[in-house]
Amino acid sequence: MSRYLNTITNNLQDDRCVILLGPEMAATSEGTPLQRDLFRYLKEETSLNIDRDIEGLIVFKDKFSEIDFYYELEKYYQQYATPSPLHLQLAEIPAHLFININPDVMLRKAFESKGLSYHFDVYNKEEATKDVPRPTKEQPLIYNLFGCIEQETSLVNTSSDLFDYIFSLLSGSQRLPRTLLSTLQSARIFVFLGFDFDKWYMKLLLRLLNMHGAAIPLAAEAPQQIDEQTKAFFIHNFEMEFIDLNIPTLVDSIHKAFSEKGSVRTPGMAATPNGRAVAASGQGGSLPEQIVELLKQDELQQVLELMDTYLSQMRKQTEDEDLQEQADGLLNEVILQTGKYNRLRKEIDKGTLAKDESEVQMNKIRAALVNLANEIKELVAE
Repeated sequence: MSRYLNTITNNLQDDRCVILLGPEMAATSEGTPLQRDLFRYLKEETSLNIDRDIEGLIVFKDKFSEIDFYYELEKYYQQYATPSPLHLQLAEIPAHLFININPDVMLRKAFESKGLSYHFDVYNKEEATKDVPRPTKEQPLIYNLFGCIEQETSLVNTSSDLFDYIFSLLSGSQRLPRTLLSTLQSARIFVFLGFDFDKWYMKLLLRLLNMHGAAIPLAAEAPQQIDEQTKAFFIHNFEMEFIDLNIPTLVDSIHKAFSEKGSVRTPGMAATPNGRAVAASGQGGSLPEQIVELLKQDELQQVLELMDTYLSQMRKQTEDEDLQEQADGLLNEVILQTGKYNRLRKEIDKGTLAKDESEVQMNKIRAALVNLANEIKELVAE
């Protein structure tokens, strides 16, 4: 372990180590991977008429299910995709680049809850690729490679989406961002956390990374056992090194190594998804003050994310049942307003809503967020 740990920490310090997050890293509070639990949720708790193909991708059995799918998917991620202790530890590890193959934004929320600076971007198969800032330890990049729940057209849910995704990568205008490719080329170590090596995306992912001969891919053991034939394939074809440690132990060891050196990432400015910065709690304003400042800037998406992250963490960390109940109530209202905001943004983007009506609806959301901000302020004061 010491050999692997030294190699990882040394290359993290030199911005030469990339951390990749697989499906096992995006889990419910009970530890069930979201992608594994999602199909159960869609079948048992919604009216969708769906099935899965051999690769686990969604098959719609009628048009209504296809139309309603994204709304149910969005609701699921809003309810279950909250940052775990692992995400909070990862946010403090001074990596310059995180590649997330899941559509969640749990790591981004972990950065926000810790008051840490970052840049976030998404590969969208239906949009021309824009370049990204060069990632550094001070301003790391979180890159969602297979889409993001906040951008419906970016998601890979069906076999048709998968074909569109692969085709887009092969086209001239939609390859991965130039700076991202350059950063990947300069990396020496790739740390894979929570991957299922039997899935379709693994070979594609390793080809996309285009790892040069000097790079070493390291994989922590996922909860699901990797069969020896699959392991042998990746060792032979990609020189993959499998570390005989579970993911929490490996992440904790890396975090501890930097903590002992006093070089874990520390709070400074919490960057919003569009690159603007907001002072972190305790360094330039309390949480209610941050929310008020964002409301003044009309950054409603960031307000909703900040409220969601804060209330979710409060709910997990307190043992006071009254406080838990109050946090639950406010969190449900945040989820409701997030859904309203996202639906309204879609209507505005499609041009199906008159300007006057859209402004009326947006003002209702603004008013609801002001009320929520006041209630959170009272909760914080307690």
